Amino acid sequence: MVSLLYKPHKQHILKLQITKAFRPPTFVEMYALNPGAMGNSSLHPETINTLEFQYIYKTTPFTAKAMTFYSLIDNLIIIEKNAYLNKTDGASSKGAELELEFRPLDKLTLDGNISYAYTHDNQTGKELTEATRWLGNVGVTYQLTSIMYLNLQDRYVGPTARGTTSTAAPLKGYNVINMTLSAENILAKCVTIRAGIKNIFDSDVRTMSSIGYSEDYRQPGRQWWISLYKKFD
Repeated sequence: MVSLLYKPHKQHILKLQITKAFRPPTFVEMYALNPGAMGNSSLHPETINTLEFQYIYKTTPFTAKAMTFYSLIDNLIIIEKNAYLNKTDGASSKGAELELEFRPLDKLTLDGNISYAYTHDNQTGKELTEATRWLGNVGVTYQLTSIMYLNLQDRYVGPTARGTTSTAAPLKGYNVINMTLSAENILAKCVTIRAGIKNIFDSDVRTMSSIGYSEDYRQPGRQWWISLYKKFD
């Protein structure tokens, strides 16, 4: 990773960054015995090279970040002809993201982000499988007491592209609202209790099905949950 940081003013930051990352093939991708997607022990790791430019504006109550990027992807692991293989033609991704955080009151924090990314398969000229163009989050956190916090989070996921050979419409997007109540040091020092509701309005959330299944997988609807953990110094 190579980064260049420039701060023309205490409230303004410019950042240019070049990164390289890789993803090794999983055990399933290498050794699966599924007739619809046979493993391939000769797979190479996926690699991605990214050029990113970011602008940050920061004051005491308000922070804004704007970012744009361009990525080149090599050796993408895909399923073709009922087997896993590396895509040698390459692919690319480009997009932008905006992130905001605002504290109008000492106990109230508002935050949100929205991103757009477009992927391009050099072989087919279409979007990559399971690529989603639009993602967004909006959150509100309020400090109820010195140890208790209430958070509401709204997450949006746009339509998701299917495989290039699929004739079905893109997987539809969804909007999910979650609520979390946190209490710190409530039973003992460094002990935190959290409770909440996932998918408050029971939205219809689905993930793309595997090879050989015609229907998408419906995810669990509204869920209540509670957790307790202790941090050891």
